[in-house]
Amino acid sequence: MCAHLRRSIQDTEELETALLKKTREINSLSSIALFPLKGSAVKGILKSPIKTEVMKTTHRFHHSLSPSKNLFSYLKNGVCAGIFAGFTAYKASLTTSKKYLNAGTSLSLGSADLSMDAKVVPMLNGKFDPHLELRAEAQAALAEVKAFGSIGNTFIHADAEGKVGVGVATGEAKAVINKEEISLKAEGSVAALRGEVKGSFTIFGITIEATGSGEVGALGGGVEFSSKSGEFTIGGKASLVAGLGFKIKVKYN
Repeated sequence: MCAHLRRSIQDTEELETALLKKTREINSLSSIALFPLKGSAVKGILKSPIKTEVMKTTHRFHHSLSPSKNLFSYLKNGVCAGIFAGFTAYKASLTTSKKYLNAGTSLSLGSADLSMDAKVVPMLNGKFDPHLELRAEAQAALAEVKAFGSIGNTFIHADAEGKVGVGVATGEAKAVINKEEISLKAEGSVAALRGEVKGSFTIFGITIEATGSGEVGALGGGVEFSSKSGEFTIGGKASLVAGLGFKIKVKYN
């Protein structure tokens, strides 16, 4: 009777060992099916160090004015000037880069950015061909989370981005006018909660990029149009308490 009991226990242990082995095999196959780029890409994200920044300020100023330039040089090459200023109370970021995969995420608390650029070019190739470019942008947020991912190779690939901000205020103005491009944009809003998702797909040299945004507790609006060689962009947004915005951009050869 004892021998029979020992044999039953041994059979049970062998059956349990076999089941555990099969379970590991199934898990391994599932990982390969779900992550064709191998589990190392996912492990790489987890093992990547977290980069932190505290009370970081950034400022830049540029211009094309120089004592060595004469009037003809300014007529030919134009004049440009710009400024950027930024501040972040706290930021933590995590990124990874593999052969076919790039991904990352970041958290920012108490951030603000301001940038302004202007450029005027009266002549091009020795002929009167005025080019005007004005840009101004400002943004502030109590908190913001961003994430991005890119997968694929040179021939075919896809990209995705997403971000969510709390207590966000933005303003943007843009005007580019010349023979090859006309771009006009004006937008401004304040939102208690704002989210944005962006995705793009490239195949045979044509890229289609779509951006969608949503706001809650918001007031603002905007419109955008751009047309130049090799691409065009259209978009718009209207917000009153809650609203949606969109932008479609197509690049082609």
